[in-house]
Parts: sequence; structure tokens; C-alpha cells
Amino acid sequence: MKRDTLPSVGWKPSVQAQIDKAFLRQVTTNQDSLLPPDKKPSKYRNIKTYFKSVQGFGRTYDSIKEAKYAAGLDQLMVAGLIKAWLPQITFPLPGTVRYRCDFMVIDNDWKVRFYDTKGKPTQESLNKIKQVLDLFGVIVEIV
Repeated sequence: MKRDTLPSVGWKPSVQAQIDKAFLRQVTTNQDSLLPPDKKPSKYRNIKTYFKSVQGFGRTYDSIKEAKYAAGLDQLMVAGLIKAWLPQITFPLPGTVRYRCDFMVIDNDWKVRFYDTKGKPTQESLNKIKQVLDLFGVIVEIV
């Protein structure tokens, strides 16, 4: 087998050519991904992920972690441990600034909690969370 191709597994020739091209690019440039060279990974290396809730809405989340958290909230809701949850709740801050937390959860006793999924919190997001606490009295938990 030549080093610049992969064994065919029955793909159409056009698809196999794209696979071979991506493989060759990865081998020759030692890239860690098969993304096209003109497509840069996101700033925080997150991967957008689609998830459809049992509540009937589906959306694309900014990261796998955020989509998994939504799936966990769905499981809690199906199990009867929470009443409901909503994604992407926005808080207006002074000026034209806004803070958007990832989830609002409504407990069975109607207590409302707010969550933000972060791989690593930035100083900017921590500052906005502090502003939300000062202005609205809302505690946003980072998960």
C-alpha cells in the first residue's frame, strides 16, 4: 500500500479522494485534526454540539460539555427531580454589555438556579458573574 492513500472500504471514488487528501495532509504536515487547512479551530477548542430536549426544543450548544449538561438536566426532569430548565438566559449589564448564562433550572419547590458550563473560567466571565450578583442578586454557579 502506498503511504499517501488509505485502503478503500467501498466509498464512492469522490469521497475516497477526499479522505485520501485529508489523510495525506495529516501525514505530511503532522496535523492533529482533519480540519481543512483554511478552517481554524475555535478559540477555546470547543466543538459545537446539537441536542434535542424532551421539552420539545433542540439547539446547537457551544460545547460538548454544555450539551452533556443539558442531557443531564433532561434526565433530572424525566426522573421528576426538577420541574424544568431553559437554555441561554440573558442578563443586561451596564452599557451595551450583556451576560448570558447557559441554563436556568426550576426546582420542584419553584426555586430558580442558574448555571454556566465552563472549561476554564476567564477573568471577563468571572467579572460579569459578579456584576449579575451585584445588580440582580442572582448567584450563577459554574459547572
